[in-house]
Amino acid sequence: MSTVRAMHPSPSLVESVQVLGACGASPAVIMRELGLSKEVFNLYYSKEVAIGLDLANARVAKVFFEMASSGDYPTLTLAWMKMRANWKESGSQDSGSAAPDM
Repeated sequence: MSTVRAMHPSPSLVESVQVLGACGASPAVIMRELGLSKEVFNLYYSKEVAIGLDLANARVAKVFFEMASSGDYPTLTLAWMKMRANWKESGSQDSGSAAPDM
């Protein structure tokens, strides 16, 4: 069983809380795994859990954008344009007129 920490937040603990929160860990799991009391967690780390998922999504989006805009990953460029610029697949479209029966 881990010892309960009663200290001010360290940068490494802040990062650990953010990562665990971004991965979907509940506050109870984070407190248990990092040895934090509920009081210490609520006082110093509850914000990190709230923003952890947003930060993780932003980091992944940044890498996705960098890869998509590099020119080296055309599939990602196309995916970015479909998702962010509402591009649609081009292809044959029904013109509404059917070929006559013979």
